[in-house]
Amino acid sequence: MKHLTDIINKIRWDKRENEEEYSFGYFDNGLQTFDFKSIDFEQSTKFALAVKREYEIKFIPFHKIKRVYKKGEVIWER
Repeated sequence: MKHLTDIINKIRWDKRENEEEYSFGYFDNGLQTFDFKSIDFEQSTKFALAVKREYEIKFIPFHKIKRVYKKGEVIWER
């Protein structure tokens, strides 16, 4: 199984990948999702992704991210 950070780096840096096709599922009072394009990498840390919401930045720890989707299909699951 690939590590989550390997998948994130591939989506971010591989020019063959379309960022708009990816989203993530995480648990926070039930399963929530966010799009790859909403990640603010400048504010992210080695422990959490900074995700831009309507009026705030939400930090989502890597251990809470449970799924990666591509075009709605699960491609990685913990």
